[in-house]
Amino acid sequence: MGHIKDLRQWRQAGQRLRRERERGGLSVRECAARLGVRAEELLNIEAGNIYAFFRDEPRAEKIVADYEQLLTTFLSCVRPATPHHAEPFIPVATSTPTPDVPRYLKTAG
Repeated sequence: MGHIKDLRQWRQAGQRLRRERERGGLSVRECAARLGVRAEELLNIEAGNIYAFFRDEPRAEKIVADYEQLLTTFLSCVRPATPHHAEPFIPVATSTPTPDVPRYLKTAG
């Protein structure tokens, strides 16, 4: 293949595209529909299965380029994902103060 020189590069590209798609919360079917290709083709790319395209290498290269562009464009419009280790802050309103709250902080009522 032209810019994808060997199988290892092909697999690394597929793994990177899968990570980006998952980070963006997109499904394979959704991406395939946006690109006008079959979901199986994207799955083969993500799995590093270059042999699925042995009869049409230029098509595979075009799909990879278009897939990269789709993910880059989509992810640039989406806010960054919260890291997995960070817990979201969820404020909790309490109607009555807890017994250990100092008296001057308690609300009248």
